[in-house]
Amino acid sequence: MTRHYISRKDARSVMEKLSAIDVSLADSSDVEVDDRKDIKLYYKAKKAIGFEDSNGTFVPSLFILNSTRPGRGFITVDDGAVSHLMNGAALFAQGIIDMDMQIREGQMVFIRNSKGIFFAVGTAVRSASDIMANKRGEAAKLIHYAQDQIYNIYTA
Repeated sequence: MTRHYISRKDARSVMEKLSAIDVSLADSSDVEVDDRKDIKLYYKAKKAIGFEDSNGTFVPSLFILNSTRPGRGFITVDDGAVSHLMNGAALFAQGIIDMDMQIREGQMVFIRNSKGIFFAVGTAVRSASDIMANKRGEAAKLIHYAQDQIYNIYTA
């Protein structure tokens, strides 16, 4: 495990990955990476901004989602679904009360509770129009959620 500052070029690449999922930060200076066995954890000004897995998938941290409040890719769930999702369960359409209707199958989604607090990141398994039309079945698979291993590393 080594944590160090990355080059401006690498930092710009991280910022571009964030921007591609509608999460923007002011500049690309002072970005650090914590290289671990199968994952890279990124920080800016000592705050967690996201991680990249061994497949190269970049996932924003819940901390950065709650500070930047992305306007696209969101799914709002009812309070009954929150506890199941906090245990890593898949998101089912029955628990959704609102969502960005532009969500496509395979897109990264940001899951928030009824108070607007983001607590999970997932991948949509169906389009928003299909999910809302049927209101049945699986809607998203979780990638990252509050209290998972990554979250616990960031809060340690």
